[in-house]
Amino acid sequence: MSQRPLFSPQVTAELFSRCPGRYALAAGTLRTMDTDARPILVVEDDENSRLMMATLLELKGYPVVTAANGAEALAMARQHRPCLILLDLIMPVMDGLQFRAEQLADAGLSSIPVVCVSGRHNAAELAREMGAVRLLVKPIAVELVLDAVRPYGEVAVRVTKPMITHADA
Repeated sequence: MSQRPLFSPQVTAELFSRCPGRYALAAGTLRTMDTDARPILVVEDDENSRLMMATLLELKGYPVVTAANGAEALAMARQHRPCLILLDLIMPVMDGLQFRAEQLADAGLSSIPVVCVSGRHNAAELAREMGAVRLLVKPIAVELVLDAVRPYGEVAVRVTKPMITHADA
């Protein structure tokens, strides 16, 4: 099964043109993040989609941490206590449904809101069952991503330098 693109080809081209060096970074690149920051956690198995989403949020000033699957996401959530999780549903190792079950079972993580990001035909039903605060259907309009993040943006500490961490670091 092929994945649906995260953004339209036009948005993808714009993000690549604004941050061409970002897409040459090796997996596991780590940059130091302000310890007071409550980042947004982007959980997406497709590396280009993950980096594009992180880049978009960074360009708007949000601190971001990323994970390639649910298991990495649990570790990142425990380490960074994000203010919001953008969660793909279909991933290897641990999918979004398994991640959400583990998250809800962890008292320290259960209150963190989740926005589901998916191209699945039954994504709306799954998002409701998971208790997600919102669903973004791929391909996503940039405005919809920013609208989904905005209510939690007051919790995220804005930063002046782009910073992305990855669970492999």
